[in-house]
Amino acid sequence: AQSLLQYLVAAGVESRVLDLADAIYANDYGAVASDVGLRETIHEQRSWTYGEKYLVLSGACLQDAMDQLSDGLDVRCGWTVTSVTLPPDGGVLLLSADGRRLSARRAVLSVPLALLQRGTI
Repeated sequence: AQSLLQYLVAAGVESRVLDLADAIYANDYGAVASDVGLRETIHEQRSWTYGEKYLVLSGACLQDAMDQLSDGLDVRCGWTVTSVTLPPDGGVLLLSADGRRLSARRAVLSVPLALLQRGTI
């Protein structure tokens, strides 16, 4: 799969423009252009809903992006997970601090940075 950087270089883009593109994609994707796939970039551009002036939009924030990405998903915030089990038949089983269980095909967990820094998990 071709990276965005490979595509831009092959298209003859000047190095100063490559540097700018690298900075913009690092900001938007959290990765340098050599780590961003061309296919993902094309998909993102086709799905973009905020127009060309997104960098100066007022009223748009990261929560808007999260809301769009999580549309149709079961999102649980503040649900402290104490155990993650991968059953032999597939999927994932989560156990919460208050004893609730959740079984799903897939799960994405996020952890506050401070908790990771303490080394308790």
